[in-house]
Amino acid sequence: MSQKNEYEFMDVGELSTGIKVNTGKYEGMLWEYGKITPNEKDEMLQLNFTYTIHENPNEISEDQELFDYMGNILTEIMKLELEVKNDD
Repeated sequence: MSQKNEYEFMDVGELSTGIKVNTGKYEGMLWEYGKITPNEKDEMLQLNFTYTIHENPNEISEDQELFDYMGNILTEIMKLELEVKNDD
């Protein structure tokens, strides 16, 4: 999904890290994920999550397309984390 440098991790306070998008339709958006809950549905793992948007310079509406985009990034991050842990 993601191209190199499409997004980066960014501090959003002393104790939180968010995602800042560097390219495309959502460029400049900064959000942090809140509670993330895995849910098995029809033998597929689905991630339910909350989020807080900190920056939205292009005033993108919070619709299903944005939610899916955030979910795709979250899924990508979790897959990368699992790969790192499996390499240990």
